Amino acid sequence: ARDAERLARVAGEIRAAHGVAVEEIVLDLAQADAAERLYADVRRRRTEPVDLLVNNAGFGLYGEFADMPMPRIQEMLVLHLLTV
Repeated sequence: ARDAERLARVAGEIRAAHGVAVEEIVLDLAQADAAERLYADVRRRRTEPVDLLVNNAGFGLYGEFADMPMPRIQEMLVLHLLTV
């Protein structure tokens, strides 16, 4: 997630509801090097294997397709098809 406050709140809810360890990582997965940065961050934080990794990201565009800016369309496609 890109919103640290929201991510921390959800992580706290998961911890409270299920009694599990949760590590939150703030990251914009739409950035080209995000996967590499995520991997490096996890390797730096942990010495034991990761049990579960949830990459939950996505967004939509609304309106006439012809009116949408191409860079935003490309960002959405990269995020949905290549990153997550």
